[in-house]
Amino acid sequence: MRPIHYVSLLAFIVIAVGCAAKAGTPAEAKSFKNLRIAQQGNGGPVRMSPISVKGEGYGASKEDARDVALEDARKKLIVQLRQHDSPVEKWEPSFVDVEKYNTEPKTTEETVGGSHVWKAEVTVSIPERDWKEILKADHQLVMKDRHWLLAKIVAGLFAVLGTIAVYFRLDEWTKGYYTTWLRMAAGMVLSAVAGGLLLLP
Repeated sequence: MRPIHYVSLLAFIVIAVGCAAKAGTPAEAKSFKNLRIAQQGNGGPVRMSPISVKGEGYGASKEDARDVALEDARKKLIVQLRQHDSPVEKWEPSFVDVEKYNTEPKTTEETVGGSHVWKAEVTVSIPERDWKEILKADHQLVMKDRHWLLAKIVAGLFAVLGTIAVYFRLDEWTKGYYTTWLRMAAGMVLSAVAGGLLLLP
């Protein structure tokens, strides 16, 4: 393949990456929609469909049972956020958030298998006043992922361009005597770069 062919191929890749960056992914489209929703309301709370989940858990103490119940509720809350009419794609509530949203804690002592344990039941609801910050935080996480992906693509393109430039320069200096070895070396470098980029989160 001649140099002009490599240049044409790389130009096509750059154009494709630019179009993909402009178009965005479905997750990004949803994120921008949510951001517009968050920016409405003149500083007041965002009107969103309510989300409320129940969690339960058992433990040797009230505190242990409550922690298990809150973690159960946190996992259910993440599922509900992803399935919401305005889906939250990336943001996840922390344990502290779930504690804050816990509105109806209840603990009872029960006997299970001859042992006394505590059972905790919690109800976790997201208040309207917090939706705006949640939607904004989710948008920031989505865009962070997008920028990181584009950065990896650009780094890969620079690596390809650099490898090709070095290959042709060395091939010219050696007058084609080591073309096969140079191609093998270039292939190994590009494979290592591709593997490294794929391993990055």
